[in-house]
Amino acid sequence: MKNERSREAETGTHGGNIIPPEDGSVVFERIVLATDFEASSRRASAVVRKLAANSRARVFLVHAHDPLLIPVADPTGVLAPAIDPQTLWEPAERAARDNLNSEAVRFGANIAIEPILRSGVAWEEVLAVAKEKNADLIVVGSHGRSGLSRTLLGSVAEKITRLAVVPVLVVRETHEP
Repeated sequence: MKNERSREAETGTHGGNIIPPEDGSVVFERIVLATDFEASSRRASAVVRKLAANSRARVFLVHAHDPLLIPVADPTGVLAPAIDPQTLWEPAERAARDNLNSEAVRFGANIAIEPILRSGVAWEEVLAVAKEKNADLIVVGSHGRSGLSRTLLGSVAEKITRLAVVPVLVVRETHEP
């Protein structure tokens, strides 16, 4: 029977921390990949495909929809008719699920991938999935926004990086000069 240190060296983990094998490489077992289907997410996806192929990691592909903001009708109901939120959510959910499935196909048959669609604040949902799946790495694309657009839109990558309890790999979107 193998001792605990031998098992940890084989699995690459010890109490949630990554232990590199003797050759110095790092092997991940469960990778959470956040996606918003933009160019930076596609770059992050390409990086994860390489990591997962080399380490045989299971990939959890996560997309989170912020809850839809529905305009509130005026008290008389004249200016804005009542809107059924389901009629707005269903097409958005269908499109997101189709995009998730298309992205999952790009990983090929040799990489275990689980597409996950959540409703909520993106960074909160990504961190929740990482906790639920006991991830040992989170990968997220970054748009590289700064200034007012970053202030107004926030940074999912920054929130995840600051609040995650596992390593986070941020993949920047490249901009041609």
